[in-house]
Amino acid sequence: MKKALTLAAVILLLTVSNSFGQRGNCRWNNNNVNSPRSGRNFNVATVKTITGEITAIDYINHGGRSQGVHLTVKTENGTIEAHLGPDWALDNNNVKVNKGDAVTLTGSMVPYNDTEAMAVSEVVIGDNKYSLRDSDGFPNWSRGPRGNRGNRGFGNRRF
Repeated sequence: MKKALTLAAVILLLTVSNSFGQRGNCRWNNNNVNSPRSGRNFNVATVKTITGEITAIDYINHGGRSQGVHLTVKTENGTIEAHLGPDWALDNNNVKVNKGDAVTLTGSMVPYNDTEAMAVSEVVIGDNKYSLRDSDGFPNWSRGPRGNRGNRGFGNRRF
């Protein structure tokens, strides 16, 4: 009986410790190594600013409880898919995007599926400016209460 309990405890320990090493079901690159939540794919060398019109808003489930907010933006040079962040974070910070809005986005072009998408660091719609990521690409929704990578507030302000 004691051996059976010990064996069960070892199996449980191995199962639990293995689950901590699992990565999320995220498609920001072809091998799912980096999560968009981490900012690891954000590359300052690919940061650019685009202006255009929001033609679609999609809510994509990446395997968690929240959904990622993805925009399709028509620019004078074509269409870009732009990833803002989790729906709850945008809702909590009153980030409002609507189909047909004129928008200016700044962000890093990152691999997504078999193409590229913009990991958005800043959104400007009308007089509203929302800072979604820091200059390194770390999401502001993952910042702490003192602003040291754990505070849930965005730097949202009016011009």
